[in-house]
Amino acid sequence: MKLITGLFALWCLVHSFQAELSPAGFTRMVGGDDVELGQFPFVVHLYIHDQGQRRQCLGTLVTPDSVLTSAQCMLDTQNKVNLNLTVEAVVGSVENVPTNQGVYIEVKDYLLQPNYTANALSNNLAVVYLQSNVTLNANTTTVQVYNKAIDEDTGVTVVGSDDDDKPTDTDPGDLQFAPLKVGNETQCKKVVKDYYRNGPTLCVMTSDEPDICQGDSGGPLLIQEGKSWYLVGFLGGKNIVSGSSQCGGAGGVSFFTRVAHYLPWLTTQAGLKNSTITFGTGGEPADPPANITQTDDTTITTTTPESKSLSAPKLDWWWCLPLGGLLSLALV
Repeated sequence: MKLITGLFALWCLVHSFQAELSPAGFTRMVGGDDVELGQFPFVVHLYIHDQGQRRQCLGTLVTPDSVLTSAQCMLDTQNKVNLNLTVEAVVGSVENVPTNQGVYIEVKDYLLQPNYTANALSNNLAVVYLQSNVTLNANTTTVQVYNKAIDEDTGVTVVGSDDDDKPTDTDPGDLQFAPLKVGNETQCKKVVKDYYRNGPTLCVMTSDEPDICQGDSGGPLLIQEGKSWYLVGFLGGKNIVSGSSQCGGAGGVSFFTRVAHYLPWLTTQAGLKNSTITFGTGGEPADPPANITQTDDTTITTTTPESKSLSAPKLDWWWCLPLGGLLSLALV
């Protein structure tokens, strides 16, 4: 009996410790395929330095000196918007931090969508301005924003970091990709009641695997027309399965920032040229359906607070005590 109780206590403490350290800043890929060099040459590694710590986000190169990513990548260790973080960018690489052999580019500045607030699903967008133009080649290219309406069940592809070899905050894993499908509004509204498909976010359905996991990191959501790839968005919130955060679970949905919705801001306030960064027409902001009251200035209302959390669920060690006591009584 003592052996069983001891093993339970050890399991409990280990899992509590893991929950405390679960990185919320990365797009973790579950069951994806490895990205080959040059396959998605517009994906950028962003390394954010904050109070002696370095973490990774991903971004997407839309001009030779501009990268789009998630605004939540620019939150500091206190989960607050910070305009004074040191950021560096790496292009032309699919490798993780310790072995990254890509080209390092200094970041001159970055700009967050002004209506973004921490823990919000909407307005989760930032522009990172590089110190100089990158040299474009087979392993480093730009990609345009997909500016068309998107139907339910449309095939899309997400790029993130794998979860092999137990990635950590400083070693997030190499790039992987996975095919997914745009969700149906009925299922998505069960999680975010104000959702509408071609609004500020795009809901994507997940199954057992492949899946994305553990937060955002700015990993791009892409669509392919012919042989060309286009940027649809990037992950703006956690995976949600039956009202709780989970990875690789059947029936889950994930919400991505839909970049086309923010083209007016990008082209009038962020200094990007519409004809350069966009592909197609008809994807710009439109009035929401009559039954939707959500606007760009408000946070999307969700049916569960968990769906808006940017950090892993906190599992404190103290809950082990009552459960351990009950187990001991049951085995007496």
